[in-house]
Amino acid sequence: MSLLARHINRTVVAWIAAGVLLIAGSAFAQDSVKVANVVGLRDSTVSVPVSLVKVEAEEIVSVEIFLTFDPALTFSGFRSEDPVSGEPTLLNSWWVETVTEDIDSLGSYIDTVFTANSFTLIGATWDAPIDTSGVLFYLDFLVPNEYTPQPVMPISLDQGDVLLNAGDPAHIATGGSVTLVGYDGIITSDPASIPNHAQTIQLTVTDDDENRVPAGADSVAVRVAVGTQTENFLVPETADGIFRLVIQPDFLSSAVSDDGIVQVQNGDQISFCYDDSLDASGADGGERCATSQVFLIGADGVITSAPTSLVSSLDIQVTVTDDDDGIPDTQNTVPVRVTVGTQVENLSATRKPDDSFALQIATVFSSGVTSGDEIVQVQNGDQISFCYDDLLDSSGGQTERCTTSLVALIGVDGTITSDPPSIASIQDIQVTVTDDDIGIPVGAASVPVRVTVGAQVENFDALGAAGLFELVVQPEFSSETTSGDGIVQVQNGDQINFCYDDSLDSSGGLSEVCATAMVLSGELGSISATAAVEPDELVRIRVVDADLNADPGVKETVGVTVISRDDETGFDKDEETIVLEAIDFDSNVFFGEAATIFDGGAGSGEPGDQLLRINLADTLFITYLDVAGGIGVGQASLEVICKVVDPWGDASSNQKLGGQDASLILSHSVGAITLDGLEAVAANVDLEAPESLIEAEDASLVLRRRVGLIDHFPIQESTSKNHPQPAEEPPGPKPLVAERIIALEGRSGYIAVVAERRDEILSGDLTLRGFNGRVMMADELADFLLVTHESEGGMRIAFAGTHPVSGTGELLHLLPTTADRVELERASFNGGRIVGRLQGMGAVVLPNVFELKPNVPNPFNPETLIRY
Repeated sequence: MSLLARHINRTVVAWIAAGVLLIAGSAFAQDSVKVANVVGLRDSTVSVPVSLVKVEAEEIVSVEIFLTFDPALTFSGFRSEDPVSGEPTLLNSWWVETVTEDIDSLGSYIDTVFTANSFTLIGATWDAPIDTSGVLFYLDFLVPNEYTPQPVMPISLDQGDVLLNAGDPAHIATGGSVTLVGYDGIITSDPASIPNHAQTIQLTVTDDDENRVPAGADSVAVRVAVGTQTENFLVPETADGIFRLVIQPDFLSSAVSDDGIVQVQNGDQISFCYDDSLDASGADGGERCATSQVFLIGADGVITSAPTSLVSSLDIQVTVTDDDDGIPDTQNTVPVRVTVGTQVENLSATRKPDDSFALQIATVFSSGVTSGDEIVQVQNGDQISFCYDDLLDSSGGQTERCTTSLVALIGVDGTITSDPPSIASIQDIQVTVTDDDIGIPVGAASVPVRVTVGAQVENFDALGAAGLFELVVQPEFSSETTSGDGIVQVQNGDQINFCYDDSLDSSGGLSEVCATAMVLSGELGSISATAAVEPDELVRIRVVDADLNADPGVKETVGVTVISRDDETGFDKDEETIVLEAIDFDSNVFFGEAATIFDGGAGSGEPGDQLLRINLADTLFITYLDVAGGIGVGQASLEVICKVVDPWGDASSNQKLGGQDASLILSHSVGAITLDGLEAVAANVDLEAPESLIEAEDASLVLRRRVGLIDHFPIQESTSKNHPQPAEEPPGPKPLVAERIIALEGRSGYIAVVAERRDEILSGDLTLRGFNGRVMMADELADFLLVTHESEGGMRIAFAGTHPVSGTGELLHLLPTTADRVELERASFNGGRIVGRLQGMGAVVLPNVFELKPNVPNPFNPETLIRY
């Protein structure tokens, strides 16, 4: 028995078994088996799915399918999985790959039979019934290798060719097909617009259907049409399915077909076409075309003439620049039309090596003109036009391009200057006229200059030669003015105008050229500077002068002169010019700093290095020259001085700082001595110096500086009264003065000066009334310096130290020599920042011993007794 017969027997058994199981099923089930319609490229393999669409509930346990296919198709295989994804089909689990295996031992099996143009599949299962829709299997076919459209190749499947479960469920059978398809071809021409005669066209055809000889030399026939002209080209294959050809159009007015030359003219459209024999739908693709437009464009030409203005019979250089198809490469000249009014001359510009065209024209100044003689006759004021025809511009059209030159006598702009530009006193004004052209005749020795002040007019001659003329004007201050007397009378605030007529300027015309000088009314400025300085410190300088604020939008500057002078010898050791800058825009306050250096002899500095060499007892003279000091003042030299100390606090002038200096300051404070001169300057070291008095506070600062509690004196700070400030601040509220209660308390053998809250007290100045005797510091303040001085009616006391003591307690011990009541008239501490408020009416010394003595008879009057 054959394998197929055994399969059929097995199938019958399976059908019977399935019929017993599915007898309750419907006899009208409409499951269907379908063959797909697919497309394929020539000489390619396509996989055609055969699918089951389940409608009824009956499971499929046996299948028999018989189908036929078009002889043009070549069967190449059976698949039980998706050819792309590998996903198994519905019959994958039924497939038996070996036919020698005993079928009786299998739970499922499939057998296939292929004959010419037909295919049979028989299969059954006992343990893998099908209950869902899906692809049953795939059949592979080789598509015929054809290059033209072919009829649809059917795969037939009739109703009787399918048997499912021995006929139950019922089914529908549908056949399919394979259709031959190709590629949609593409043809392009690049560029789409041809702008000049040198442009080639790249023709490209892309069509894989035309790749008929693998790795061979295929070609595509392309028709090129320009109007009635037709040319045929074979475009060679440069890569698989890609065909390229470069076409060089020829710009000719006549065209001949089939000569292999594409003749074109401006405005033509070139068509490139080929026949696509098989498109992507399987039909004839028809004619496919591309076009290129012939549209010549050029560059905008340029014509220039130089010079643009003539001053005499000068040549004019005309240049034409136009390098495009409007002027063929073989053309060596360009026609240029020259017109002056009604005169027309036709000339030619000649090609130069750089492909521009040049024409040199000689003009003749003449009142008569003749056209056509190639001579350009001109007069003053004429305009010469130079034109040429740009035959191909950037829009593809034709344009006339022109340039002009103006015939006019022209000169140079003359100038007139006045120096100085402003005056504040009677001083000469230098007027200079510069004008070197034919407006001033050759050999002229003078130029008229008008001088006006308000309604006053004076006429002068500036003298000179070769274009340079000078005049010196000396104004006079006068309230009366008279024109024509040769005297320029001015008053403060006047503007003096100096004018001359430039008879030939750079435009060829006449113009009045003027300069001015201002008569400044002026305001007297002021200068202030650091009052005293120690070597290596800065000297700060401030000038206030409204006359200097000439431009509100500019920070002006002004210079001052600083001279370092040795007072002993009178020798000026150093001189520097210090530039001060306005502190803000639109400001009349100018501020700057001058650096100083200790004058150690040779090598310590030199004039002009911006370092002032100074020593002890030198004086700095700081001078500002106010050129407009005010009405009737004229120039004013304003000067301030700055003294040199070394070091600060040196009241003894020994160039050392110590307790002796503090003691001298205390002695000065109580009036015991008087410090004057440089010693007084050096001794006053508080923040308010030099405006403040020399007090005990200065002695305390000297002591603290000496022992290192402070590294500089308050007077050395930039904000001290020793220095001017850039901006004057309005007076602020007076600083609050602290107050301490001071009391005189009698003690056994002395009177104590007691103060509350001694924590901040470092120095003090006191005046006592009714006291004669000795003064000592309280025990806690024994290291303070103390100086006293008896004056008429009382005693002045001054003390200073470096560290205060805390709490309420004694400041001084007063040891009187009489029993008079002592009163505190004044108490001031720390330079006046703390004042003492007296509590009580004074005090007397308490007796050390109290004794009761009897009265004794008065020797002068026995009737009375004298108390002991």
